[in-house]
Amino acid sequence: MLVPLALFGIYGLLSGILNGNSLFVTSIGTFDYVKNFLVIFIYAAFFRNFNEFGKLFRLLLIIAVFLGTVALIQFVWAMGSVYILGKDITDKSVYIFFNMPMDNLDIAWRYGIFRTSSLTYHAYILGFFNLLILTIYFYTEKRVQIKTFIPLLSGVLTSISRMAYGGFFFLTLLQLIKRKKWIILLLLLITSFFAFNKMNYDKNNDPGYFDIRAETRQTALKIWEDHPLMGVGPGMFGGIVAFKYHSYINELYNLKSGYLEQVKSIEQFWFQILAEMGLVGAFLFINLIVFLFITLYELRKHTMSQDMKNLFSALIVFIPCILIYTIGSGINIAPVFFTYCAFVGMGLGSMEYGVGIMVGK
Repeated sequence: MLVPLALFGIYGLLSGILNGNSLFVTSIGTFDYVKNFLVIFIYAAFFRNFNEFGKLFRLLLIIAVFLGTVALIQFVWAMGSVYILGKDITDKSVYIFFNMPMDNLDIAWRYGIFRTSSLTYHAYILGFFNLLILTIYFYTEKRVQIKTFIPLLSGVLTSISRMAYGGFFFLTLLQLIKRKKWIILLLLLITSFFAFNKMNYDKNNDPGYFDIRAETRQTALKIWEDHPLMGVGPGMFGGIVAFKYHSYINELYNLKSGYLEQVKSIEQFWFQILAEMGLVGAFLFINLIVFLFITLYELRKHTMSQDMKNLFSALIVFIPCILIYTIGSGINIAPVFFTYCAFVGMGLGSMEYGVGIMVGK
């Protein structure tokens, strides 16, 4: 695990140096790519008892259930206020536990449906965090309890996040393969939801959202065409580092700000890495993901504990969910990726074999 991570880090520094970029910005930009993976080594070094996983997961499960419950209350209250009581979405009484400025209501509603953020910063954080906990809950619990399942599912569904839905759709298919037929109804509901939104989608209901993504995607591709192999260097386009340190690339390629200045990201990871690191960097990052998959697979194969096998299965299953998420967002959603990498690290640290894989033996 250490070798592909080190290769990516060294390449990132090399890309920045060859482009004549600031070493400070290059270092920060490279760190921004690898910091989630470093959490794996930190947890692997300090957690050697698998029982610690159960304690941490129980705490996070309680948090996810609480967030999902609040989200469901928010959703029912907002939708009922608008569609039953006839209130306008600009009416503050429509919202409870709402932490978003009222001038951003176009982001809070999608397809005429309220996107709940619960007590998190944004709806997609809620959706993806609950999806992670739901995935691990499915695989590590002997019996799924409806009182726990409903709040976890509510956090995913009320986020109205396409990436979270895509991950949940994948998870549902796997459950069907395992012949848990009770989940077929949920699959049909999710599929119907997508079909309904596809037929009724109107760009005027979501002003500027897809235009912004299309613009940043085209800009990223233009940068990549001009710097195909090594990109313009880490921290120079697309991510929070580029916006924080006012990269000249944004101005050079006439990237408009506005909404992007608020979110500090173009929200399209693979286009960001192509622009910043080129084909070589994208290949090295894919190699890192593949190595993570192989590591988890080998750990699952060598452990004698069924509980650990279940955890590794959940972590393997969640990798495609992460890849779905990177299509429409970045990789620095701390509540999700730090938690995921922490669980990977705890699994590695709990096995002597895992420590060998971690350092490349």
